[in-house]
Amino acid sequence: LDGRLAALRKKLDAFGRLVEQYAGTPYQPLALVEEERLEKLTSGLVVDNRRLLTKGDETAERALRFLIQKHAESKNLAEHVLRLGDLYAALAREYVESHERPLAFEEDAFTARADRALDVYRKVATWDGATEKPVGQARFAALEAYKTNVLARYR
Repeated sequence: LDGRLAALRKKLDAFGRLVEQYAGTPYQPLALVEEERLEKLTSGLVVDNRRLLTKGDETAERALRFLIQKHAESKNLAEHVLRLGDLYAALAREYVESHERPLAFEEDAFTARADRALDVYRKVATWDGATEKPVGQARFAALEAYKTNVLARYR
């Protein structure tokens, strides 16, 4: 994992220099697209291996938020936001799996995790013009049903 992240870091540094070198030219958008692709790959690697990293959940969230902020003008912004929602939804599901006993389950802790994911999905679900809008609506509805089911089970 460390080797793969280091290799991606080298490539990202190289593309960062290309973006600066070709600033204001017709080649800059091409370098930006490739840089975004590499950053998406890197954040995906961090998210997929977050259990192996120290403070992996926080690192994964930071990586996805960085991607969203840096490429706020990208056509792939809605996709990046959905990936952040997926991370939050996974954290909510992992909380339920690790607190199967009713006395160990804290409703507020689960609700806070689920609501973070729902807020992110809601943003995409109401994003007019985004091709990911139906995906956001479906994920929102599915997670809301899951939340209701979990809360009913533990009440």
